[in-house]
Amino acid sequence: MHVQIVLFDGFDLLDAIAPYEVFSAAAMYSHKKITVELVSAEGPRIAHAVEELFEYERRGTVWKNTGDSPIEMKTFQEGEPESYNPINPSNAQANVEGKWEAVISTPIDKLSVLLEFTYRDGEIIGTAIQGEETIPLDHLIQDGNQVKWSMKVTKPLRLSLKFTVTIDENTMYGEAKAGVPASPLTGRRIQGAFVKWKR
Repeated sequence: MHVQIVLFDGFDLLDAIAPYEVFSAAAMYSHKKITVELVSAEGPRIAHAVEELFEYERRGTVWKNTGDSPIEMKTFQEGEPESYNPINPSNAQANVEGKWEAVISTPIDKLSVLLEFTYRDGEIIGTAIQGEETIPLDHLIQDGNQVKWSMKVTKPLRLSLKFTVTIDENTMYGEAKAGVPASPLTGRRIQGAFVKWKR
């Protein structure tokens, strides 16, 4: 069966599209037993340009020229570091120097720890004080506003803990991990770089 949808001059093209879509859908499922054509009533009976638009629909894909423009992505220039961070584009080091009151929320209880960080010869060093015990922070690494370290504790159990924290001016948040699950850590600077300028 061959169907021609006739578009008369003066009528809106959109009035012809609805029946065209119905027959076009039927043609898709009839294994070419139905063919559809959109034609003009005046002049030679040729398919309108809109016929070409529906060529994609016959294949099961509808194309529409609508929607948002593509988002331009950041492209790296030669010599620019690949570790570009859109949140902190300058990738500047946060100043972690000073004394921090930190609380580790373990499944058993909350542990209060005093952390102290200083810079010596361009490197960051630190200690943790809990009760009467002072523990050096091992493998201390700072990358931008993130600081990582490990430390060995002997009380209440012998454990090797790994820490990852983020510094946001006078606050610190992150986790301490001895296995799974990780224990949340929060802290605030009580002495050091930013505190004296805070009101």
